[in-house]
Amino acid sequence: MSSEALWLFKQLNLHLEQEGRFQPREKGLSLIECAAEVKPKHLSCIGVCCFQLAARVVEEECNIPSAHEIIRISQCKCTVSDLKRMEKIISEKLHFEFKATTALTFLHLYHTIVLCHTSERKEVLNLDKLEAQLKACNCRLVFSKAKPSVLALCLLTLEVQTLKSVELFEILLRVQKHSKVNISHGLFLQFLGLV
Repeated sequence: MSSEALWLFKQLNLHLEQEGRFQPREKGLSLIECAAEVKPKHLSCIGVCCFQLAARVVEEECNIPSAHEIIRISQCKCTVSDLKRMEKIISEKLHFEFKATTALTFLHLYHTIVLCHTSERKEVLNLDKLEAQLKACNCRLVFSKAKPSVLALCLLTLEVQTLKSVELFEILLRVQKHSKVNISHGLFLQFLGLV
């Protein structure tokens, strides 16, 4: 195994250990599902605040729009003070850890691992397409219940199945075994209805 492959599997192990800390609680997801009347102002404020926090993690400071600009662009009905208050609440809930292990983290890792081990053309597995499918999954609450490692592996596996590549499928099976991920038939059926 190459040094790059070893490093990738080390990263995979690290993220597999961390993913449980960033998984939403079942109770919280159930509350969202059962809520008959959620205050739209709060939801939009949460969304805008999360966007702003994410931008701070991945963007240079000079590229981050001001709170006024983000509120204007998003057409959110909250104020700057609402946004600051929500930022404090969300930051405390996340214990000020903003670099979470997500399904996108796993999708990128799995994709890189597969490409590192394949002899097939690198453009066969289209990462942009996989990311678009993951975005679609993120719009459905039901996929919030899946572990990020499982969600990413399901997407990649479905894509490999459509490509009918035995080599890629065998690599994914090794990754699945290493990750100790059990992909259930039911989860696949949910994916087939979405992607």
